Amino acid sequence: MKKIFRYFRFNAQNILFETGAFVPLTNSGLANTRVGDLFQSGQTLSQFINNVFIFSLSIGAIMAVVRIVWGGYLYMGNEMWSTKSRAKEVMRDAVLGLLLLLAIYLILFQINPDLVNLDVLKTIRD
Repeated sequence: MKKIFRYFRFNAQNILFETGAFVPLTNSGLANTRVGDLFQSGQTLSQFINNVFIFSLSIGAIMAVVRIVWGGYLYMGNEMWSTKSRAKEVMRDAVLGLLLLLAIYLILFQINPDLVNLDVLKTIRD
């Protein structure tokens, strides 16, 4: 029994602390915006609006994922059917919110990719 336990413990340590499976994330363009970039001095109004737009999309996506997790917790935490239906409603609303955020970005990007950058003031000036 001790040999089996040592075997599984040794393998679990190897699996948990394995560093050979590192996969770098792709650069989507949205990951380059930080909260500190919102209040930089020397940026134009269009850059500020663009940073606020990307930041608000990111916050909305994070909040939707948190709501999905909360709905899953409600669903698994109670056996009452009323709570399960409420949990399904929370998860459905969060998924719809994520789809709405994705639709906003995709529609603006399909109409004109410069709309996502929100360089309207720069375009008007030129």
